[in-house]
Amino acid sequence: GNPSAAVPRSKIWGQGMEFAFEFSALNPTKMPDVVENFWKVEHAIEATGALVAGQLVQSWPVYAQITNITFGVAGLEQRAMVNTDLVLTFRPRAWGRVLELIVLEPSAF
Repeated sequence: GNPSAAVPRSKIWGQGMEFAFEFSALNPTKMPDVVENFWKVEHAIEATGALVAGQLVQSWPVYAQITNITFGVAGLEQRAMVNTDLVLTFRPRAWGRVLELIVLEPSAF
């Protein structure tokens, strides 16, 4: 690691200069409540903590994950050219109205 990277440094930006930065964030496992699903930016004076400017921006929707997935054959007929039953079980982390299942392989489905 870079030992000087942990030391905060001040930089003076000229009036009217635009600056940008990017960062990474880990999405939560389910959609936050609407009053908690936002990004907050604040510009404060370091020495006093006085707020100079700030803004709240609504975040994007977070789609819940599915956990405890199992998939198996339940039908008695398990050979070529017969119909059989498959069982898919899972536990959603949030409610939903629609489940879309797209079978990619084998191509005969």
